[in-house]
Amino acid sequence: MKNIVVRNITICLLLVCIAGCMPSARAEAPPDFVPGSWTLVVLPDTQRYTDARCDPGLRTFDTITQWIADNKKSRNIRFVLHEGDITSGNTVSAWRIASDAISILEKAEVPYSLTTGNHDFDQWKPKFANSPGRDTLLNDYFPVSRYKKMATFGGTFEPDKTQNNYHLFTTGGKDYIAISLEWGPRNEVVAWADKILKKHPKNSAIIVTHTYTYSDGTRYDWAAKGDKQIYSPHCKSYAFSAPHDGSENVNDGQQLWEKLVSKNKNVIMVLSGHLPWGAARQKSIGEHGQAVHEMMAAYHDPFDGGPTTGYIRLLEFLPDGQSVRVRTYSPKLDKYMTDDTNQFTLQLQLTK
Repeated sequence: MKNIVVRNITICLLLVCIAGCMPSARAEAPPDFVPGSWTLVVLPDTQRYTDARCDPGLRTFDTITQWIADNKKSRNIRFVLHEGDITSGNTVSAWRIASDAISILEKAEVPYSLTTGNHDFDQWKPKFANSPGRDTLLNDYFPVSRYKKMATFGGTFEPDKTQNNYHLFTTGGKDYIAISLEWGPRNEVVAWADKILKKHPKNSAIIVTHTYTYSDGTRYDWAAKGDKQIYSPHCKSYAFSAPHDGSENVNDGQQLWEKLVSKNKNVIMVLSGHLPWGAARQKSIGEHGQAVHEMMAAYHDPFDGGPTTGYIRLLEFLPDGQSVRVRTYSPKLDKYMTDDTNQFTLQLQLTK
């Protein structure tokens, strides 16, 4: 199985000044939207947009979703995928902000799928801890009943929990399935996703999970690289993955590739976020010779206090049925990032 890595990485670690690592954002727009195309919107980590310390006035999140609603028709926006870390720490106030922002999509009848990141499992009492378990307020604010209002909704792994869900939709004469998987998916979740993919073999599949692709374009791989890759779901920062030796019921990018992605010939993309301010990608070849585009995008500032930028990903599927133009745009700033890490074109092998 081959991997073609794109190494034009833009990533700021916590010790690096954010101003020095941000790609140039230019006011001019990329090529015009091609009539007959359709758009998949990807929401990278929105955690800073639910925290007033980072986003005074708390307007970035709903500015993004209102832009999506306003451009639904002109850009033929058919679906929205969130990469996880919806909130800044799994608090009631943060989930209310997220819920209000996503409700704008519902009013505009734009279908969407959410999944959890590590911060959506945070715990504050008796003290703060990163991901001590899989308890989240997600299901209090985004219950299954909310998903059932969307015609695209296919189902969930657990009847009363939405962090693992899938949707089916047809556009541009092609059938698609979008599967969202929880932060560090459990083995039983991976098995469920495998069954869903095999149940819909003719649907080109897009998988989203919070942690999959690392900052160098390769996959997270605890077995081979351990804590050399920061913020791995297996590392000691996350209590839910004890004993942190790879034996826990948690799957990173390489494990998902081996158990799920490479085995299903209808998977065309895996999308993830998680790392502070960065973008990376590679093309991998699965067991059936299928090309899988693996992309990480996360534009949350690594320092509390902002300013927030509001960048999202626009994946424009062109009428030829093979080309996808990837754009990185901020509705808040009305700017695109046009470097080749953030603006590029992919060639797909769609399921026939």
